[in-house]
Amino acid sequence: MENRGAGPDNVMLAEGGLVISQTRLVSDGDTYAMASITSCRLRYSDETNQGIQFLMYCAWAASALIGIVVGFVIGGMAGLIVGAVVAVIGLVAAFVFIHPGYQLYHVLVGTNTGDMNIVSTRDEDFARRVERAINDAIIARG
Repeated sequence: MENRGAGPDNVMLAEGGLVISQTRLVSDGDTYAMASITSCRLRYSDETNQGIQFLMYCAWAASALIGIVVGFVIGGMAGLIVGAVVAVIGLVAAFVFIHPGYQLYHVLVGTNTGDMNIVSTRDEDFARRVERAINDAIIARG
């Protein structure tokens, strides 16, 4: 990062579209003065896709229904076993292949006008690096 200012501008973090220095924070093209940032914190939320959960339950119900039909078609104990195996395979596939949700990490900075979301990511390590860099920049500016 080229320094065009009058004094030193120590870069704490530069990754992707995010640059955090002692005097400024640049996030996706928006520039904020570090002097106006009073705090930084990390929050997370569980992002659950209701549509995917519904599909997961439908897939399991369909496999259970197919298992019952196969059980009746084959008949006897063998049919019961084959039907149960098909239902269990459907249940396992629904839980393994369709992930119901994930955690999303948000780095928020506090200013005199309120809180702003600087970055949202699934990568907890990246979010913690951003939080640490902003806090270091707040401390370094004095």
